[in-house]
Order: sequence, then C-alpha cells, then structure tokens
Amino acid sequence: MVQQTKQRSGWPARRTLRVLEIPPGSFYRWRQNRSPEGSAPPRPRSHPGSLYELLPDERQRIVDYALAHPEVRHRELAWKMLDENVVGVSAASVYRVLREASLVCRWQPQAKRNGAARRPMPTRPDEQWQTDLRYVKVGRRNYYLLSFLDVYSRYIVHWALLRWMDGVSVAVEAAAALATLTPEERPRLDVAGSDESVPQRGPVIQSDHGSGFIAREFAGTLAESEVGHTLIRPHTPTDNAFVERYHRTVGEQIDEHELADDVQARAVIGGIIAHYNGTRLHSSLNFLRPVDCYRGDPAALLAERRRKLQTARALRKQENLKLRQRRLPWAEGETSFTRKEQVSHFV
Repeated sequence: MVQQTKQRSGWPARRTLRVLEIPPGSFYRWRQNRSPEGSAPPRPRSHPGSLYELLPDERQRIVDYALAHPEVRHRELAWKMLDENVVGVSAASVYRVLREASLVCRWQPQAKRNGAARRPMPTRPDEQWQTDLRYVKVGRRNYYLLSFLDVYSRYIVHWALLRWMDGVSVAVEAAAALATLTPEERPRLDVAGSDESVPQRGPVIQSDHGSGFIAREFAGTLAESEVGHTLIRPHTPTDNAFVERYHRTVGEQIDEHELADDVQARAVIGGIIAHYNGTRLHSSLNFLRPVDCYRGDPAALLAERRRKLQTARALRKQENLKLRQRRLPWAEGETSFTRKEQVSHFV
C-alpha cells in the first residue's frame, strides 16, 4: 500500500508514511521481513494492490473512449462513460489513467480575480432569468443573438437572431419567451420589501442597461405579464455572469462557421443551442444536462449514477479477489444519497 501510494502521488517515502500514519521504523522493518518486538509480522495480502484496482479492460475502455472524444475533459468524460454504461469509475481515476497514457496535461492555475457580489441563487426553475444580446457576424452584416437563460438550470428558454436590438424587437421576443411557460409552471413570487404579498406569474428577468432592455416597450411587455425586471449595476457584467458565460461557450462554436445568410445562421445557432440544452454536460450542474434540471428529476439521475458507481466498485472488488461465487452488488431500490444531497442546489 505504501509503495502504491508513493508511486501514484510522487511523494517521498516519509511524506507518504506520515499521511498513512505508519511509523517509518515499522515500515522499514516490514520491508526487511522483521517483525516489531511483541507483535506478529503483518499478514501478506492475497492481492498485491487495492481491492478496487481498475481492471485492465476498464483502463483500455477509458483510453479508447477518450481517444474517440478528444474534446471532452476528464470530469465530463467520467460521467458520460457512466451514463452510457461504458465503465463506472470516478473522475480522479479517469484523470490518473489518462495521465499515465500521456493523454492529459497538468492544469496550470490562473491568478484569482475578485468578483462582484451576486444575487442569491434561485431555488427552483423559472424563478430568475438572465438575458443579454451578443453580436453575430452574418455575411457583411451584424445580427444580434438574444437569449433568455434560466439561472437555476442554465437552460436556454428562448433565443432569437435579431436584425435590430430596439425595444420593439426585444419586447416581442420576451413575450415569446414567457409564452413557453404554462400557468402551472409559473411560480407565485413575492415582491421583496413589500408589506403585502403581490403575486407574480413569471420569473424575475435580469438584464443590463442596453437600449432594448430599458425601452418602454420591453417594460410594458413585462408589466402586462406581471413579470419583475431587475437591472445589474452599471459597468458590472459579472452580475450577469451566467448568461455572459453561456455567450462565450456558444460564441466560440458560432465563430467556427462562416455564416453566409440569416437562414444558415439560424440553423447553425439552433443546433448549437440544442446541443447546449440537451446534450452537453454542465460542470455547474454536477455534470447533468440543463434540460435535466429544468424539467427533469436531477436527484433521481444523481442517485442512478451513484448506484452505477457502487455496482462497478463491488464488481471490481470481486474480480480482484477472484471470487468464484459472485454476489449481487447492489440491492434493488437502495440508495446512499442523503436528504441533504438530494435537495442541495447545483452550484
């Protein structure tokens, strides 16, 4: 165990022994096959390594899957392989296998930057949206990508490619975004700071001070739908960090295409956003898809992942022990998630 830990971590022997809480004298006596005074020598183990050591076939499947998906990083890779029933291993094990195969480079830390204070995180979908505009070059013209993002699930509720960013265009798309909500899906919110509870049927929409968002047409559309509107602090884009980060993610993919006209642009952007909502695993959502957290059951999906990991771990132990009679690794309906983990928010 000491040799294996030392090899994996790259630490000196003394540091490894200190972490494992093994006296150095005892370790070196064991190496010389001499037992300490008054105690028996340690019993040799039937298996030289850990009982949960990855199997050669699992290592090969990890490497093959990583080579087939070079654009996916190791954490997302671990969850994608688990969801697709390729192999059930942790992200740390995936990173270790890829590092041994020279398929990953060490992360270089960046200098920390002081961020601005943010609003409290919402506790359910459609409680708070963020919206913003982004330039998109189509031919020789500039178009504007308008998106409405649900902060809780990072789901893009509605998007549109606009020719102009005036108040009328933004108001029309805001009405289309709110139309996607049924009356049952619209939560009843209370206006903060008021003595009486004033019911609101839609989410609070947060935006910057762009001309389209401070126009009276946009304000009138939100007022008619009884939806709240908050503006971020001036010159503080970090208050709108979620939609800004989304624009960076999709913007990098949009820039890879040469958009000739608006028809092609809408088809390309629609495919990118559909992949963002329904396929891409989001690191801020415990590597779930935004659609899973918006209208799905994320707690059940996380419990299923945990069950698969426990099953794979138990099977790996039995394989390493070379047991002739295998046992059922996981009882039906059993879960190891605590109530706190099920109700915790994805941050």
